[in-house]
Amino acid sequence: MKLGARIRKIRMFRNITQKELGRRLGYGESSADVRIAQYESGQRTPKQETLIQIAEILEVDVRNFLSPGIATMDELMETLFWMDEENRGLFHLFLLNDSESE
Repeated sequence: MKLGARIRKIRMFRNITQKELGRRLGYGESSADVRIAQYESGQRTPKQETLIQIAEILEVDVRNFLSPGIATMDELMETLFWMDEENRGLFHLFLLNDSESE
C-alpha cells in the first residue's frame, strides 16, 4: 500500500477529515484539505517531520508511514520472519518438534 493510501486509511479510521488533519498540521483554512488530498493522492510527498506530526495526530507509530508496504505473501512472511528474529518469543511462526513433550 502506498504512503498516501496509508494516511487516508488511518485518517478515515480515526474519523478525521482532510481539513481537520490539515488544520492540526498548521496549514491555513483554505489549503488544509487540499494539502492532505495531495498527500493522499501521491501528488505531493510529506517531509519526514510532517509524517511524524501526522502519526502523532492519528495516534499511530510513525513506522506505519516510513516502512515499505507489504504487497505479497512472500514479503509478509519475510517481515514476520525478521520480526521473530529480532523479538524472540514475541510470537511463534513455526511449530517446533518438542521431543520431550511427546
